[in-house]
Amino acid sequence: MVEENLNPVPIPPKNPEVYRALLQVNEQEASLKARRGYLKAYLLSFFLPPIGLYYFIKYFFFADTSSDNRKTAVICLSLTVVSLILNIWLFKLFFNQFAPQNSQNKEFMQELITPENQKTLRQLMQ
Repeated sequence: MVEENLNPVPIPPKNPEVYRALLQVNEQEASLKARRGYLKAYLLSFFLPPIGLYYFIKYFFFADTSSDNRKTAVICLSLTVVSLILNIWLFKLFFNQFAPQNSQNKEFMQELITPENQKTLRQLMQ
């Protein structure tokens, strides 16, 4: 039987300059793909904060220990925290608009529920 080599060693072409150029293009392509992945992680970390924790764990603990992966993990965690704080602050501002702010609103509501005003409102509604 003839054994096939499953992991063939690439045979460099006769022209080493072409081979180096191809290797450089391959490395640049891998770098661009990694940057796209980092950009996706940054955007999702900011706009969907809980997902940022996933990317932090992925790049910090499970990816190779390159400095780019560690930086990406820390940036994702930072964006997640900033986004959570910003979201909580915005929700607080939004819901505080609907809460009664002063005693004038309370007096107005009490005036509306008096029996005389209820009769007037019923007449107006008919």
